[in-house]
Parts: sequence; C-alpha cells; structure tokens
Amino acid sequence: MSRETWVPLLILLVLGGGGFGVWSWMDQHEEEARVTERETREREQRAHETEEMRSESARLLGDVLPGVELGTDIAAVRSVRPSVAPSTSRVDAGFELYGEQLSNGAQVMYAFDASTHLLERVQLLSQLQSIDGIAPHLTAMHDRYGAPTGIWDCTDEGGIRTRRFTWRGSHLGMADIVLLYGERVSLTLYVTTNTQMGRSLQRAGCTLTPADQIDHFPTAAPAQIQRAHLEDQGAIR
Repeated sequence: MSRETWVPLLILLVLGGGGFGVWSWMDQHEEEARVTERETREREQRAHETEEMRSESARLLGDVLPGVELGTDIAAVRSVRPSVAPSTSRVDAGFELYGEQLSNGAQVMYAFDASTHLLERVQLLSQLQSIDGIAPHLTAMHDRYGAPTGIWDCTDEGGIRTRRFTWRGSHLGMADIVLLYGERVSLTLYVTTNTQMGRSLQRAGCTLTPADQIDHFPTAAPAQIQRAHLEDQGAIR
C-alpha cells in the first residue's frame, strides 16, 4: 500500500475513532444525567411522602401523644417526649425500640427502623377497668376518627384472640386492638405505615368479622394470661 493510500486511511480511522469516543462520552453523560434526575425525583417523592406521613400521624396521635410524628428520628421524639428511653424488655429484629411510661399507667412503645433510624410505628397500651368500658371506648373512637374501615377477628400462632378495629389513611394505618382475658380488657392503639399494618394483620391471623358476630368479642383462655401480658408489654408487630 502506497503512502498516498494509507495516510488518508489512517486519518479517517483516527477521525472515526474520535467521533465514536465523543459519541460514547456524550451517551454516558446523558445516562448519568438521567440517573441523577431520576434519583432527585425519588428523593423529592420520599420527602413529600414523609412530610405527608408526619402530618397524618400528628392528626392520629395528637390527642394522646401530642408532638409525636412518624418519619422523625429519636431526637425529634425526645424533644417532645423527654422521658422516652431505650427498651430493655423487648427486641424486634430490624427495629430500635424505645419505651415510655405515662402518668395514667399506660405504656408507649416506639419502633424506629434500624436502617433509617426513623419512627415507623407507635403502640400505646392501656387497660379498661371492666368490660363495661368497651362500648364507651368504641363510641369515643368512632366520634374521634369516624367509622372504622375494617373490623377483624384475629387468632395468632399462640392462640391469642383479639378484635381489631382499623382505619386506613393515605400513608398510615391505625388499629384499636381489644384483648379480653378473664375480666381484664387490654387496649392497644397501634399506628404504623399501611404496609406494616397489613403485615401485622396477616401475622395475627386476622379475618374480617362477620356482621352477625360484631357484638360477640373473642376472648383469650385463662391459661393464656401470661401470653396476654406479653401483648401488654408491646409484643404486637
């Protein structure tokens, strides 16, 4: 091949290679820009959902735990609930648990996601003096939150039976859980994400309560009182 032939050919190869390099660089740059834009949209969406969740939880918990909002960290919770402390009685994989004893005898369990360190669920455990208090309690819940979106009879793996009244919101779910054993009535107000609430209903073996059984509450057997005591200590997840 003569010099007159291979020199122009070499120039064309160099120019072609350079053009391909520029095209590849531009394509990579555009892909990085698309990834950055997508990540930015996802962050903005998460921030928006977190803000809505905080607002929704403030409405649900405002009467009993003013200032507490899901989606906030432990510092934010302690700023409004200074007595909150790490729980030494329970361990729940994937969560950091904190507890609080209220002056009226009720107990609160706060569960923070172990990876994000943000509050994902709140459980407030209390008791009624007798079964006669169930009807007034349910009336007060109806007046405060409206008609429940679901009524469930649940039997978990240990045989503990509960009645759960649930309210489903945009991002959060709330459950009013009634546990009867002997003459005792244990209540749990449970607020968490809709996803976690669905899992909780599944774990507890919940099925929708038949209309003709609404007035008949399930009860726990006397032999299960110790297990029921664990429910009082925040075993519901």
